[in-house]
Amino acid sequence: MKKEGFGSAGEGRGHFDSERTNKKTRLSFFLLFLFFIALLGSFLYYAYNGSDTSFGKGVFEKVTGSNSNVSVVGDIKISASLNPSKISIKGNVDRIELVASVNDFKFGSQDFNLKNKKTSLIIDNFNGKMDFDGVNITSFKGKANRVSVDGLPISSNKSLDISFDDGTYDHLKLTNINLDSLSYETSGRISLNDDKVVLNPNKEKISIIGFNGNLESRINKFIFTGTIKKSSLTGDLDVSLG
Repeated sequence: MKKEGFGSAGEGRGHFDSERTNKKTRLSFFLLFLFFIALLGSFLYYAYNGSDTSFGKGVFEKVTGSNSNVSVVGDIKISASLNPSKISIKGNVDRIELVASVNDFKFGSQDFNLKNKKTSLIIDNFNGKMDFDGVNITSFKGKANRVSVDGLPISSNKSLDISFDDGTYDHLKLTNINLDSLSYETSGRISLNDDKVVLNPNKEKISIIGFNGNLESRINKFIFTGTIKKSSLTGDLDVSLG
C-alpha cells in the first residue's frame, strides 16, 4: 500500500511538470508571435512612411504593377544616373563648367568669336535659361558676373548679359543649381536617401520638384546629386526598398 501511494505522488508531480512545460511552450510561442507582428509592423511603417532620420515626411502615394505611379514627398536626398534627354533649366547656377564648340560667345560688351573651336568655359553666378541634351546646347542666355575662357578670367562688379549660339559640348557640369521643376522621359537608376529606395525607370516619365544640387553630363548620362522636395515617376516601374 505504501508503494502504491508513493507511485501516485510521483505521477502527480510528473503531471504538474508536464503542464508547467506546456505553459512555458505556449508562452514562448506567444512571445514569438508578438515579436513577428512588431517586426512586420515596423517594416511596413518604414517602407511606406519613412523614418524621421531618413525620409522625414516621405510618403509613397501609390506603388502598383503595370503603369504604376510612385510619388515621394519631403526633404529627400537623391542620387541619379539617367539617360540624357532635352531638358530646359531656368534659374540660378553657382558655376557652369563646360568644354564646348560654340560661336558668338558674348559677355557684357565683349564678343568672343570662337569660330566653333573647342573651348573651355567657366561661368560663375549664372542666372538665366539654358536648353541642352546629351550632346547639344540649343539655347544659352542670361546674366553672370565672372567667366573664364580657356583659362583667361574676366570679371565684373555687377552681373552682365551672357549668351552664345547653339553648339556641341564634350563636358558639362552645373554646380549648386535650384530647379523649381524638371520633367522628362528617361531610363536609368534613381537612389533616394542613400539607397533606402531604388527606382529603375525604363523609358518612364520622371518629375522632380524643388531640386537643389549638382548636375553633370558624363559618358552619355545625366548625373544628379542633391536634394528634392517631391518626385514622381509614372510607368512600369522597378522599385526596391533598402
